[in-house]
Amino acid sequence: MALTGAALLAYAACFWMVSGYTADQAGTNFCYARNLAQGRGLVPTAGGERAEGYTSLLWVLLLSIAAGHGLSPIGVAKAAAFLFGAASICLMAWLPARLGEREPSWLDGLPPLLLAVSSPFVIWPAAGLEGSLFVLLLLAALALFTSETRGESTLPLSAGVLSLAALARPEGPLYVALVWPAVAIGNRQRIRATVEWTAVAAAAMGLYLFWRQSYFGDSSVALGPWANALAAAPSHDGSGLQGFLEYASDRWPLWLAALTIVGLTSLAKHPSGPWVACGAIAAGLAVFTQRGDWTAHHRVSGPLAAFALLALGEGTRRAVAFLYSPGLPSLSRDGSTLAAVALVGAVSLRIAVPGLADARASLGARPDDFRHRARLGESLAATLREAGMSVQSVCARGSGGLAWGLGADLVDLAGEFDRTIERFGQSRTVLEEYVLDQRRPQLVRLDEPGMLPAPMERRLATEYVLLPGLAADAERGTHWLRRDALRAQPGEPGVTPMDVGFGSELALAAAGVNPPAVSPGGAVEVLQLWRRLGPARSGQQVRVTLRGPNGERFWRQRALLSGWLPVTRWEPSEHMRERMRIEVPASASEGRYEIEISVLDAAGGELPSSSRPPAPLHVAVGRAQARSRARATAEILSRESNLPADSKARAAISEAGSRAAPHLRLAHAVRGLELAAALSDMELERARHWAARDSCRIAELLASAGDADGAAGSLRQARLWGCDTTESSQRVSSILTRWAGSVAARNSLRTAARILTAALSANPHDVAAIRARDAIWSRLSLVDIPAPVARATTAGGTPDRG
Repeated sequence: MALTGAALLAYAACFWMVSGYTADQAGTNFCYARNLAQGRGLVPTAGGERAEGYTSLLWVLLLSIAAGHGLSPIGVAKAAAFLFGAASICLMAWLPARLGEREPSWLDGLPPLLLAVSSPFVIWPAAGLEGSLFVLLLLAALALFTSETRGESTLPLSAGVLSLAALARPEGPLYVALVWPAVAIGNRQRIRATVEWTAVAAAAMGLYLFWRQSYFGDSSVALGPWANALAAAPSHDGSGLQGFLEYASDRWPLWLAALTIVGLTSLAKHPSGPWVACGAIAAGLAVFTQRGDWTAHHRVSGPLAAFALLALGEGTRRAVAFLYSPGLPSLSRDGSTLAAVALVGAVSLRIAVPGLADARASLGARPDDFRHRARLGESLAATLREAGMSVQSVCARGSGGLAWGLGADLVDLAGEFDRTIERFGQSRTVLEEYVLDQRRPQLVRLDEPGMLPAPMERRLATEYVLLPGLAADAERGTHWLRRDALRAQPGEPGVTPMDVGFGSELALAAAGVNPPAVSPGGAVEVLQLWRRLGPARSGQQVRVTLRGPNGERFWRQRALLSGWLPVTRWEPSEHMRERMRIEVPASASEGRYEIEISVLDAAGGELPSSSRPPAPLHVAVGRAQARSRARATAEILSRESNLPADSKARAAISEAGSRAAPHLRLAHAVRGLELAAALSDMELERARHWAARDSCRIAELLASAGDADGAAGSLRQARLWGCDTTESSQRVSSILTRWAGSVAARNSLRTAARILTAALSANPHDVAAIRARDAIWSRLSLVDIPAPVARATTAGGTPDRG
């Protein structure tokens, strides 16, 4: 009991030493738990496709329960990991005497003490992962099996608990398969018990595989995320058999390994002993087959440490018992036992504690901490919101914290979140076609040069804009923003055409303000469309000023397009969009405000211009007028006649350049209601619901008219407004899947894959579309198809139906 208490205190101290680090992979589990709690299902991001990017289904389910009650998954994960670890230590103290069918002794305190300071057991649960839960389930299954072999329990509960362990880690099914011989050996005189155990385990695993196949559309029986680690490149800090042997030979003396082997042979004489040996074999295979960086600081070695320490404790007890053999000098039993405990414990602590200290130092310096990446995602999202852009899709690698902070749909280059990249991304053609032509992310983050094939990097330089470094980016990655995100969209709502020149360099083609009436304390958004007149210099800044009736002035000034795309790189035909938000103080006088737009050169001098658009832009500031306008807008959104009849709508949206207009008009109206700060929360929520309803109707019309991307975008916008789009998503996905089938029948596989990608964006839960797209990519990945010169698109103009 005293050594168990000491083990718990040592565990608490070691856990605290490394608890400041939160693994980025833990953030992946947090993202899944958050979306599951919000009713989106097992998806990594809002609107993302179903994919097994998590490391533990059971861990995600537990965290989702906490998230559903408003608790932080991060704190809950660390607290639960500590409690599960403490329970595992208590089980380790109780099991040795139970397995050996004897009375407890001082030596039984060695395994829990050594486990408490074992690096693999402490580091990764403290980082927010599920390792301690997995060890606890394995030890609990062993304890239950011991009761079953003794006839104390007639139910095969150990099979059920071991099946839960299969849900707690990707390698869990490996333990179920390799422990079965131990069950047969332990129940060799009770064949019925073996049959019952096998039936329970087989039924549990069969149900799991059936659910997995039906939920994710995955017909393989692979061990889910475990396949990623098996196919990965070797880790920088050692993995697999070679890495583990180097780690063991540097840290553990050979005589401890000899004691472990002696303990295994001793335990083999007891009914539950083969379970320990088979569990150690399964844990060893899990460690030795690892090739990816899942094993940094030997992450998957926790179960191996638990089973090995059980055997080490038994081997130490046998060595002490040898001292009592006849012919040897008579020794005090208690004295020799305490001497053995002190010797083995001191040597093991001398090995384990420096390992934890090294881990704390190295993990503290790692830039891939979940919190670092979450702050990076939040900083990036805030920067883009400031520029008036809502990010809908981001392409990056190492996705947990970034996805958590950014809150956008993620195209994961590592393949953990994205099944298409996981299975077929090794083909350059597939990767380029899928990422840049189908998913079309607005933002691409590269951790290091050379992550993408050279042709893809050349396309990035052409189609994307390199952003300056972000202060929150500890890894100093590069960020590429899609150039289209800076261009004016067809049918841009709320702008007044005008042509105001600023010197010989720039012209203001159109401008507008949203909302036209705002309450004091609200905000206005000034939208400007700019074009280049001729040769220009870079470094221009835009100043937008609100002038009130009593001489009040509110203004904002910043670099044009946030300095991301210099004017020197604009095409003459391009209209670039600039959106600036100006807060209206609560103390602002009510009345009509005039908006002035000025351009300053790099030296701070104002470029020659009238500075005032010829068609003046006014914004009325006043509570009563803002509320009246906001209610009128909400009333328009609530009318069933807001959208034309289906036939008229189909004709309207089939016109070139007008497809995105209905979606943009709805977004513009809702954005104005949010900025005006004139409606109550209930009224604003009702207006969002009305707009989302219309957006769902638009999505169905666009799908029928052959605009797959437009339909998916409309549904995505409806989800952002908090609308339940289940029925509309199913209808849109069904329309697009049937269309893709007819296109694929004519061997237009790339076009069919684009349509199915849009269908899954509309309805990420459509298993039929998932399977159809997997089948198409499996055919495309076999052929090295050159990148098309002219890509068919479903985003505008006449739809390409193959």
